[in-house]
Amino acid sequence: MKKTITIISLLLMVHLTYAQKTTNEYEYLTINVIYGLKTSGFVNKLFIDIGKTAGHSLSGQVTNDHDKVLIDSYEFDSVTDLINYLGKKGWRLTFLKEITILSDTYYSYTLEKVN
Repeated sequence: MKKTITIISLLLMVHLTYAQKTTNEYEYLTINVIYGLKTSGFVNKLFIDIGKTAGHSLSGQVTNDHDKVLIDSYEFDSVTDLINYLGKKGWRLTFLKEITILSDTYYSYTLEKVN
């Protein structure tokens, strides 16, 4: 009996020693853009949504301010510049959706980051 318990204990220890965390933790954010046309030219309004949970890596770093997004003291009024900046920080574009509400068309870009 003692020998059986020892063998089971050794097998369990070996199993636990080689056990690794195999799941990745993902973070997501959404960039919402409204495109428009004014007499001065083509304009867009940006808004970034990181959710309301406190554990997001961008918590406290993102501000939506007058149709622009501020991250780490950088100001973005172009969705391309914003996606390029976030891409350098490890974010990748995973989904793009066009949403039409009444006569307004919005574009929603979903980005993902593996932690």
